[in-house]
Amino acid sequence: MGTITVKEAKEKEIFVIVQTDIEYSNYMVGKKQFSRISKCNFKIEKTNLYSHVMESCDETTTPRGVAPRLHSRYNEETNQWELWSWGISGNNPVNYNVSFDTEEEIENELFRLVYEFDFVDDDQRDTMFFETEEEAEAELKSR
Repeated sequence: MGTITVKEAKEKEIFVIVQTDIEYSNYMVGKKQFSRISKCNFKIEKTNLYSHVMESCDETTTPRGVAPRLHSRYNEETNQWELWSWGISGNNPVNYNVSFDTEEEIENELFRLVYEFDFVDDDQRDTMFFETEEEAEAELKSR
């Protein structure tokens, strides 16, 4: 993905395939019981690129509840937006000493970082998406 702004990503309509009606069955191996998916259906959902990418955003517990680990803060002394992290355990804020003049600029940087470091390597969900509904339907038929 080339450089894309948050505004462009929110306007970019995409299609994703999601699992529905998931049923599990149990089976035994020796004395241990395991579960596996025995049935599931799929459907196509329309969303936008921003929402799809941001589902992969790394989150942590913070003194304010669960929140994205990377975040922005406005510094009134410098009149700039700064890039911060809640740190490894969520209670050790770190200023990356990266600042931007506008909120739009820092939002674009946060989106880029989530895309490059969280979304691209997300192994907890299917991140595949399609430009058209026809492409998604063709993929669904091939499964």
